[in-house]
Amino acid sequence: MEDEIMDKLVCMHREELEKEDAHDVDRRLEKGFARWFKTHIWKLRKENPGVVSEALFALSCGPDLRVKSCASCIVNGVRYSTVDREKYLQTQNSGVMVDGTHEGDNIEFYGVLREILELQYNSDLDIYRSVVLFRCDWFNQVGKTRGVRDDGHFKSINIQSFWYKDDPFILATQSKKIFYLQDTSLGNEWRIVQKFEHRNMYNVSEKDDHIFDVHQDDNCSDTEHEVHEGNADEDLDHLQEDGEVTIIEANLEDLNNQANLTEDSRDDADEDDTILQYCSDIGNGNAEDDMPEDTDDD
Repeated sequence: MEDEIMDKLVCMHREELEKEDAHDVDRRLEKGFARWFKTHIWKLRKENPGVVSEALFALSCGPDLRVKSCASCIVNGVRYSTVDREKYLQTQNSGVMVDGTHEGDNIEFYGVLREILELQYNSDLDIYRSVVLFRCDWFNQVGKTRGVRDDGHFKSINIQSFWYKDDPFILATQSKKIFYLQDTSLGNEWRIVQKFEHRNMYNVSEKDDHIFDVHQDDNCSDTEHEVHEGNADEDLDHLQEDGEVTIIEANLEDLNNQANLTEDSRDDADEDDTILQYCSDIGNGNAEDDMPEDTDDD
């Protein structure tokens, strides 16, 4: 709901700028929207307080001057880390991508995460309002020797040149995580962009290479971890589609005792069979010994 209102306000301010002067509307919108937004919301709240929500009013007041910075966070179940944090790690969580426009064309911006900032907006004891921003370095995509190369199968980008240095920030919720792989065909300055779908993601603690002690991280960069567990019922339903499933509920100790009793019963049965066979053999032998010998009457 708040996003729809913000989109309408941006369109409203753009229309006002176009009526005044159609020259460089995008730049003027970017530079002056915050001031216009604050004036418009305060005026609207004064005239009709019920129209403006508390969240929208808090946003118009601007963020707190105290900013929290961290090196790692989790957004929608996906872990992000800064480049500096990954210096001594084997994992890679600093690759980011965002959709944007360049000279009127829709393109994908590729970069690396440099800093994570959390801005607090007019929060109180009951409601905590904050926005997380990513400060990124964006790889330059223009040039013959630099930029992006796409052979139809893989997309490679040169990591030696950057652009949009004056526009490094994006919302954390806008980013998409990507990985960079070494492009052996083009050289050390090129990386293959590897995208992936965010699914079945779990929060696994990272471990430095030079630390050999086994430990568990309770916290990571003042950011609360989110752990998503699988649904056993859904897995069971999936199995039932392929065939019948029989669920057996039992205690492990009871099963072990039952198995031991079964083995004892088998041993007793074997012993009983041996005794019976022994008795049978003895009985047959005695019978032969007791039988009278045939004698000739003559």
